[in-house]
Amino acid sequence: KEEKRKHKRVPLKYLQVSEKGSSKHLGYMIDISKEGFKLLSEKQISVGSELLCVLHLPEIFNDRDAISFMATARWCHEDVKPDHFVSGYHIKEIEPDGPDVISVIIHYYGQDT
Repeated sequence: KEEKRKHKRVPLKYLQVSEKGSSKHLGYMIDISKEGFKLLSEKQISVGSELLCVLHLPEIFNDRDAISFMATARWCHEDVKPDHFVSGYHIKEIEPDGPDVISVIIHYYGQDT
């Protein structure tokens, strides 16, 4: 399968993602790039659906605890873990400093790879 991704994805240590407004738990972000991310969840996500997400930031951020963004589901399939799904998202809209926050996350977690 040809790789269409422009930016390398960096594995994460399961950062929690919830739905903005309701705080409903959506799943855990398990990797990220500048344009998208992979989510591990207990619910199957419809391809093309849009989510207004809140990413709960790791402890490396002293001055804030979350960023929000809109993302579109590109694919979804069953995970090897029973009763779980993995889905890929493209980040459509993000807070003005969101790309900088993502760059810090990528740099921090990318040091292990």
